[in-house]
Amino acid sequence: MLGAALQLMGWRELDPGNSPRFPKNLEFVGDDVFLYDIGAALEFLIGTLSQVPKESLIDAQIMEKTRGLESLHNGLIVHLLKLRVGKPAGPLLEELSAAKLLLDRLTSRRYFRPIFRASPGTKEPILQLDADDLADIFTDSSLRYRTEREIEDKAGLPKGTITIHCPKRNTAEKIANVLLTKPAEDGETDPVHPLNEISELDPKTFEKHRVAVKAVEEMYKSMWRLTVYAAPEHMEKWKDISDAAGRAIFEAAGDFNENPCKDRADGSWPNDEHLVSELKRKTDAAYVPPGAESDLSEFGEDLGRTVDRLLGSGRLGPIPEGVYDREAGLTDEGRKRLEAALVAALSGPEEKSVEKSPTKGSGPRMTRVLTTVKIYLKNMKEDDRDSLRQTYSNRIDLLSAEEFDKFASQLNIAVIESKKLEESGAAHKGTKFRQIYELIDRLLDVPVSKRAGSGGDLFGDDGE
Repeated sequence: MLGAALQLMGWRELDPGNSPRFPKNLEFVGDDVFLYDIGAALEFLIGTLSQVPKESLIDAQIMEKTRGLESLHNGLIVHLLKLRVGKPAGPLLEELSAAKLLLDRLTSRRYFRPIFRASPGTKEPILQLDADDLADIFTDSSLRYRTEREIEDKAGLPKGTITIHCPKRNTAEKIANVLLTKPAEDGETDPVHPLNEISELDPKTFEKHRVAVKAVEEMYKSMWRLTVYAAPEHMEKWKDISDAAGRAIFEAAGDFNENPCKDRADGSWPNDEHLVSELKRKTDAAYVPPGAESDLSEFGEDLGRTVDRLLGSGRLGPIPEGVYDREAGLTDEGRKRLEAALVAALSGPEEKSVEKSPTKGSGPRMTRVLTTVKIYLKNMKEDDRDSLRQTYSNRIDLLSAEEFDKFASQLNIAVIESKKLEESGAAHKGTKFRQIYELIDRLLDVPVSKRAGSGGDLFGDDGE
């Protein structure tokens, strides 16, 4: 899932001969920092690109929105945009949103489920290929990415809901190729052999060791699987997805080998019959087909489908373990919170509920604001971020898209121009934090028509 998210972000073959390399500086950061920086960069870019017409190209005007953010979040914000200069904003927004959802699923442990599998004994009679061929073909990450998207298209699924895992055929190769030696006699060159040829060092002592190593190699080969995984909310469509996967894998394998039979209408790589049987048992028990009787009321089923849609679209982020346990289901705390939310949402006059509902999701907007603020307050703590969210989320929600874009741009300019205060040591953290509040209050209170052309630094020293 992490690999698929990184490919959707842009680290793949974007064009023939154009395969951007993963940033070197990210290879040496801890897991928590890595996931935080990637997630924060994605939220900022999603919030920015959602304000841009889908047909617009990533150009200097859009890049200007990231001015001053070159070093923030390990430089990911600017780096990800630069990968797509000259490309349309719409497809980029779709891919980044899919990547963000994959990361949210990963961090909340909502893992994908196997829906198609090719085992060691798999064979395709039309292409005359077997597991060894399949492993050689699908260890190509670019081919896996294209096949994942092809399966989604064939099955009518959103982008980022299918992943393919295909290890090397001989997964014990690293162990088997460990080099061994022993001191040579009479000053000769020491003999060197891989572990699976250990008996060459001393047949009398190591022959049974060689047999054991070979047996381990064969065992690992028997454990090989090519597996297609799907997002759990789509498992009720497993038959359609399985058929789409079989067809897409057949076409990809045939195209890779330039097989003339690749376009045959009846061509499809067979799914593992044991997985098919398992899926049939599980889905027959878990999903109720339309029109069939169910223990849930019609409203209960609608509510469940609504939750699935929210999770699938990314509007509902990672669910904390304290709310939902993968094994036990809803916790007591989760049930209480859900019941309270339902009572509040479904009780009382409709007009009041509408008034209380924010018109825009504050997540991406506040992330963009916090990312800008962090330029000035580099050591901002989680409590500080929470304070800013609680204070300004609702007010920022009320801004139109145009108003928010102008507000964010002016905030960015004011913060960048005021970095010289930090460099000269003119303000300590407590003072700077109050200045941030004053600046945001000032920008939110000033009419947009006046705000767009205003100058001055963080204090608002504009000659008044």
